[in-house]
Amino acid sequence: MLKGLAPVGSGPVDLAAARDAAAAYRKLARERNLKPTSRMSVDPEDKVEDPSLKLGRYPAEFTKEGKFVDFDMALFGGLICAGGERRGCALVRASQDLFGRFWRSPDRVGLSGLSDGAPFSGDAFLGVAAFFVAQSEPERFRKYLRNIRANKAIVYGREVYKSCQGDDAFQCVLAGPEWLLLNLLASRFGQSAAVPLAMRNPQATYGFEEHMLAWQAMLNPAGYRLHLTAVQLWLIRQLRGDSEELRLAAALLAGRQPNNAFFLYLHLGRDKTVQDLLNKTCTPTRPQNEYTEWMWQAAIPAFDMSSPPWDRSMRWDCHFMYNLLAYP
Repeated sequence: MLKGLAPVGSGPVDLAAARDAAAAYRKLARERNLKPTSRMSVDPEDKVEDPSLKLGRYPAEFTKEGKFVDFDMALFGGLICAGGERRGCALVRASQDLFGRFWRSPDRVGLSGLSDGAPFSGDAFLGVAAFFVAQSEPERFRKYLRNIRANKAIVYGREVYKSCQGDDAFQCVLAGPEWLLLNLLASRFGQSAAVPLAMRNPQATYGFEEHMLAWQAMLNPAGYRLHLTAVQLWLIRQLRGDSEELRLAAALLAGRQPNNAFFLYLHLGRDKTVQDLLNKTCTPTRPQNEYTEWMWQAAIPAFDMSSPPWDRSMRWDCHFMYNLLAYP
């Protein structure tokens, strides 16, 4: 039934309009949503505009109180990297330490025990995976996999691997979805032998394969958990190709959240129906005093628009989507 609720396509994208919109939103995001940091060198683009700059900058949320928030930027940076934005790629690179471990953002490298949560998590892992989908950096991946292999733990009597330390609620435990992506990436980089033997078959070890995404698409609550399912689907599709199971999951996502342009894109691809929806939710002239929302992870209501997420768009979210439509 949910599959039947998914919107239908209406024709090809207006490429010129999509590219113009991508450029417009990139300009807006650069004006407001770039956090200064001493951990990155100044981007050449910024140096041309202001030769006096001493600090690099990376994408981040920006609150109405005038503060930058970078807690989720490993995820969002990886996504905009995979969507074709080099500043997202630079963000993820700068979030890896000398030992191969990734952190939530460049400014959080080496900082454990912060009051706002674990130093890494499963959603941040997906951003790192998106980075490796987009960037062919086998040595960086080798260091990451080596760090994971060295970080074993016993959870409920079972030996597992983790992507961080100091996560009291086990946010960094790697399970079926993560090992499926790690195996696909390891195969791409010729490093399958470096994957721990017990983790080379996530279906046998965890009972997870891509057909599980349809169940997640049906059962996960709308909001960030459903968005993580969508990201998993997107990455698996890029690494392995499309399948009937992935198409079913995409249709279920779009049927449940037809006002979510990312979900609709996963279902229809580069289609005018997606572009028309995006043009309604991403309006660069809309007044804003808060830039904190990656709207594709919000539960977008069908009727109650009293506080729509696009009123708080961080603008990189719109740039990301227009990039997907504009550039094959």
